Amino acid sequence: MRDLERSLVRSVQPRQKSWSDRWQLRSRRILTAGAFASAIAAALLVLAIAGVRPFGTSGTSSAQADRQCSTVEQLVRVRRPILRVDAQGHPHVSYRFVTVWQPVIRCR
Repeated sequence: MRDLERSLVRSVQPRQKSWSDRWQLRSRRILTAGAFASAIAAALLVLAIAGVRPFGTSGTSSAQADRQCSTVEQLVRVRRPILRVDAQGHPHVSYRFVTVWQPVIRCR
C-alpha cells in the first residue's frame, strides 16, 4: 500500500527537467528565432536590390531635382471678416470680399 501511495504521489508531482532537456528547449527556440530573423533580413535585402521604396534608390527622381521654381504674386479675392456692433451693443460678424496680392510658387 505504501508503494502504491508513493507511486501516486510521484505521478502527481511535477517532474524536474534535467539540464540537457532545458538546454535542448532553449537551443530550439534560439535556432527558430535566428531562422526567422535571417528570413526577414533576406526578404529586406531582396526588396532593396529590387529597388522597392524606401529601401532602393528609387526614392527620388532626377526630374524633381532639376525643377526651376520661382515665386510670383497673383491677385486673389479673399473673404475678410468684419466685426460690427449693432445699436443694442451685440457684436455681429459680416464678411467683405477684398482683392489682394498673394505669393504663389510656380515651377517649370
